[in-house]
Amino acid sequence: HHHKSIPLLLDIHGQSFDEQMIFRGTQNGLSMQNLVNKYGTEILWSNESICGKLKLYNINVFPENDKCAENPKFNGGFTIRNYSGMSKQSNTIDCMQLEIGKEYRLLDEKMDYFCEILANSIMIFVNRYCE
Repeated sequence: HHHKSIPLLLDIHGQSFDEQMIFRGTQNGLSMQNLVNKYGTEILWSNESICGKLKLYNINVFPENDKCAENPKFNGGFTIRNYSGMSKQSNTIDCMQLEIGKEYRLLDEKMDYFCEILANSIMIFVNRYCE
């Protein structure tokens, strides 16, 4: 039987606030309501989540579990608020902001490694939860 796929918008930026950190921004889950309603909040932080997969490769992510809120500096800006279910429009999609620390973007030896892991983490997540 055919089931409805769940679209996911990823808003990927760079940040220099903490050069060794990846910050997740979902307005503390509010911008991911379709997936959260279907699978629970674990899809934001568990080993099966995008950030959880990064963590398995010793990449620093924040928040790393469900015990603390997202950093207010990076918890989802204009795109997250305006295209997700938070916008109160009828046709909304799940949105996640990822703020990539400078070290993962500017050190050649880390950049290729990080990009490959991020791409794989996204692919695995999308295939598992969004299809």
